[in-house]
Amino acid sequence: MNSSLASATPRGSFEERALRLHDALGLGLDVIPDTVQETASATLSRVMERRQLSAEHTVIGFFGATGSGKSTLFNTIAGMPLARTAVTRPTTSEIQAAIWGRDGSEELLDWLKIEHRVYPEENESIRQIRTQTQNSAADSAAPHEIVEPVPGMWNKLKTAVGRGQTRTRSGGLILLDLPDLDSVAHHHREQVERMLSYVDVLVWVLDPQKYADAAVHHDFLAPLSTRGHRMVCVLNQADTLDSHEVPQVLDALTELLEADGITPLLITAPFALSAHTGEGVSALR
Repeated sequence: MNSSLASATPRGSFEERALRLHDALGLGLDVIPDTVQETASATLSRVMERRQLSAEHTVIGFFGATGSGKSTLFNTIAGMPLARTAVTRPTTSEIQAAIWGRDGSEELLDWLKIEHRVYPEENESIRQIRTQTQNSAADSAAPHEIVEPVPGMWNKLKTAVGRGQTRTRSGGLILLDLPDLDSVAHHHREQVERMLSYVDVLVWVLDPQKYADAAVHHDFLAPLSTRGHRMVCVLNQADTLDSHEVPQVLDALTELLEADGITPLLITAPFALSAHTGEGVSALR
């Protein structure tokens, strides 16, 4: 391997690499442009603060434009109506958090500056609503639970013939329903832009009407190509398209994402779903 490439490869623990970056910024104080210094220092400070908070929780944000059905999808994934929804106007004015696993979450939420919090596991009335509204759109398991085969070769063989055993694992999960990114209210856009730098995973909820909107691609997606975020991109409201149109729109969306430069950051290829009918929702869960 080329020695210069080898020396550029990140080595050591996260803390060690963060310390080396801190030292490099100090050594380059008179050389590195001020804007780069400020951005790098702010990013380093933010990730170190996040590191000190709950490592047991994954923070997932739902981002989308007006009319994308973002809040409806948020509710469907949560399995209960937590966020207000409407057909013709934006209804999310403040960030709504749904939290599974209270322990360790409150300090993290304080750091994120999120006031509106719901703990579905602890609220009996919400659990009853979830039971009453359960449909094919939502799995029976809570969104922070993963059902997987029990480890071991013997169980793997039994699973192959449909007789294997499974176990359910769970961890802390924080789902965020954010204001519409194209809202005319400046405060809404500020919240969205801030949370782009704070969530662990970004879920982009696009729809057949606005999936190619310049405000989404030029102002948000393309600039993220250099920031290393982990993302999921879904085409919601697939039920409003004819079956033969869905692959065509997905292909067009995929090309746009490739042009944005974020394809390497996607956890999975873009796929279609419908929060209204439940189609594809289990894949997102």
